[in-house]
Amino acid sequence: MISSSQLEVVASKRSTAVIYERFKYIKQKVYSSGDIFWKCIMRNMKCSAFITTDSEMNYVRKVSGQHSHPALDPKEMAFEISTSFCLSPSNSVCR
Repeated sequence: MISSSQLEVVASKRSTAVIYERFKYIKQKVYSSGDIFWKCIMRNMKCSAFITTDSEMNYVRKVSGQHSHPALDPKEMAFEISTSFCLSPSNSVCR
């Protein structure tokens, strides 16, 4: 199990996403076990990277695939986090 200390949850009106190690992933599906499958948002660049988290998004269980693009720069990350909606009071992006 991989620690999710770098996992930031970001949400918009349409979807939930996470930023992990400076890459943004969008929620694709929830397995019967409750684990969540997230795919890199850069599908148009044929990026095959994905992660799997536990149901509470406390841990990244699996990291797979290679990114075909650079990671978000710090300004892009700050913008993504600052414009997101609060999902829960324990989330670090809640205002």
